[in-house]
Amino acid sequence: MADYLLVFCVTNPTRPPRSRLGRFVIPRPTPGVSVEGDYTLLAMNGAIVSHLKLGTSGSQRIIWSKI
Repeated sequence: MADYLLVFCVTNPTRPPRSRLGRFVIPRPTPGVSVEGDYTLLAMNGAIVSHLKLGTSGSQRIIWSKI
């Protein structure tokens, strides 16, 4: 398992398609972050892609912040 998770997610769905993607590096043992499952993608042999759960839906809780 990795020590850090590289997360790509939609952070602002109202922005143009190429501007709505956020990228984050999150330490793996962060409270509120869990790996729900791994899966493979066609033509991405060797890459582990996972479904992550970040916090609780609707809680609007900041799970990690570094200023």
